Amino acid sequence: MSKPSLKFDPLSTTARDVLGLFSDALAEVRFPDVDLHSLQAAADELRALQLEVERLEAELETARALVSAQSEALTGQAERGLAYARIYAAADAKLSLRVAEVGQSTSPVSPPAAPKKRGRARKGEGDANLFNSVDDNSSQAAPESVRSYEDAAEHAA
Repeated sequence: MSKPSLKFDPLSTTARDVLGLFSDALAEVRFPDVDLHSLQAAADELRALQLEVERLEAELETARALVSAQSEALTGQAERGLAYARIYAAADAKLSLRVAEVGQSTSPVSPPAAPKKRGRARKGEGDANLFNSVDDNSSQAAPESVRSYEDAAEHAA
């Protein structure tokens, strides 16, 4: 049985180069926590984890395709049901109005959004439009609180 191949090799260039070094020139050298065996074992474990990630991503892709297919099937079934309901309700004006309202809001359902990022915004990310929202005319008139402060400062002098 052949070993499954990775779509993406997770080893960094540095790790790959050091493994090459320890496989060749430093094959017999052993440091307290680093030698060819420990490096190779860590690389094998990382590749196994990457293989698991790729397997799970493929499963997720398959599941998403199934959800999409089922959604399309349900939409088709619902549209047929609505067509039948229109025919059935033709003799009942009240029911006919209600059936007519059903097809009015046909907005597609979007998949759930990715989780929001947590933490603070990056420096400068929200600062771009900080002063752009001030009108040119409004910059001439100082806010009431500033005028009050200036008046108080004048009376104190």
